[in-house]
Amino acid sequence: MPHAIPGLAFDVSRRHAELSADIQAAAQVGRAPGRIDGYAVQSHPAILRRLARMISEALPKRLDRLVTPEPTGVALTTAVALETGLPTTVIHGDAELGGTIDRGERVAVVVQVIASGDEAVRVADVVGAHGATVAGVFAAVDLDQGARDRLALAGHTLATVVTISGSDAHQDRGLNR
Repeated sequence: MPHAIPGLAFDVSRRHAELSADIQAAAQVGRAPGRIDGYAVQSHPAILRRLARMISEALPKRLDRLVTPEPTGVALTTAVALETGLPTTVIHGDAELGGTIDRGERVAVVVQVIASGDEAVRVADVVGAHGATVAGVFAAVDLDQGARDRLALAGHTLATVVTISGSDAHQDRGLNR
């Protein structure tokens, strides 16, 4: 029978809080509250690894592919692909594919930072135009600028790891749907 070791319990809320603090430290250096450098988030392997793990845990069980806009989501999506074994496709410009999207696939859209949601809706529209279904949009950081509502209007759900909103820049809501 395994023995419980005090102090080794690492609950989900603590993981989110620590990740949120690390993202704040890495991405907000010299920036106004609520503004972050998304590339800084992806440039720290320890942060990227934890984000990939948390997003991977939130993905639907039946999923065929990860899709992301270029260039911002490539590192995060690649990390999620390494965690899950799922293939990736990158959307270049307006609709050019780097990779494939097959008719009938269930696809997750992965973005590093989401604000208004317009880019995620554009990517989801490209997925739909190729005959695939968007199983959800997954963001590392939500800047709380209307993306959830914008995506809902377009018929999509949003799951986020960390939410940073204006003066509430240290807020962490965990993986929100």
